[in-house]
Amino acid sequence: MNKSIVLFSLNQAIKNRLFDKNEIINKIRNYVYNGGLTESEVKDMVDKLFPPVLDEEGNIIEETEVLPLDFVKEKKIEELKQACTNAIYEGFTAINGHTYGFNQHDQMNFTQQMVLINQGSTADILWKTKDAGIVTHTVKEFIQVVEDVKNHKLTQQQKYWDLEQQVLNATNKEEVLNIKWE
Repeated sequence: MNKSIVLFSLNQAIKNRLFDKNEIINKIRNYVYNGGLTESEVKDMVDKLFPPVLDEEGNIIEETEVLPLDFVKEKKIEELKQACTNAIYEGFTAINGHTYGFNQHDQMNFTQQMVLINQGSTADILWKTKDAGIVTHTVKEFIQVVEDVKNHKLTQQQKYWDLEQQVLNATNKEEVLNIKWE
């Protein structure tokens, strides 16, 4: 696809508020890998799509200085939501000392195993850990791991809810921007 057509299409998408800046940058990056654009061409396109905003002296104004507070809050909440998801997916260390993954695939596997246990399965469970490879668990041990993962997930969610509330309560952009997932 011709770079000027891509640039025009993305520019129209921005004008019509179909995508935000990060979505546009990701779309451009997809063209890098699928359409043969170089990283420097991507930078040029981004610079053309999002020229810097200058004050009366010609100094670049930070993007957040010109954005409405509600928009900055919305973007911060999206950022925190993603950080929460990442923290959940990183996995956890259970009371038994082993470290377990908990990405989407892992979550499906945990659910499937719990269904089998709830249906009466009493067989030992082989489960891959991040630290020790495959470990054999009794049903009782596995249920404890599931309790540990529930606590891991809830801890991350509570942290997100607390930070989200801080964002919602913030009265200026500086307060919002200082809220971090740490």
